[in-house]
Amino acid sequence: MVIHKNDLPKLTDNAANLADFFGMPPVTPVENAVTCEDGDVISIGSGEIEFEVLHTPGHTSGSVCYIADDRMYVGDTIFKGSMGRTDMFDGDEDTLFSTLAMLYEFDVRTDYLLLPGHGEQTYISEERMNNRYLIYAYKRS
Repeated sequence: MVIHKNDLPKLTDNAANLADFFGMPPVTPVENAVTCEDGDVISIGSGEIEFEVLHTPGHTSGSVCYIADDRMYVGDTIFKGSMGRTDMFDGDEDTLFSTLAMLYEFDVRTDYLLLPGHGEQTYISEERMNNRYLIYAYKRS
């Protein structure tokens, strides 16, 4: 498992990962996770697949996107027509809007396929035209 260093405590602390908050059973702690930071490159297998880490805080302080070629695995940072929640432990709306503004301008030559943690996939070009949260974030930056 690879996780940003800011989210590492959530793998062992049921208060931090919200299991306690939602009344869920305790999670099995993950002790052997590898931490990553912005700009890191993660290789899978014998280097056949590589992902670049893009730190995208806001949903959590350790939210990241993983980029491979023209695909961006965005987790809960951005969704088709929406953005991630910021009302939970260590989420921050202003930080997420800064992240969205950065994504609006990120590598405008590549039309990334955005693959969220749940919901429909989309393209960054579609979101630049239609996602009111992304547009608002860009205009306010």
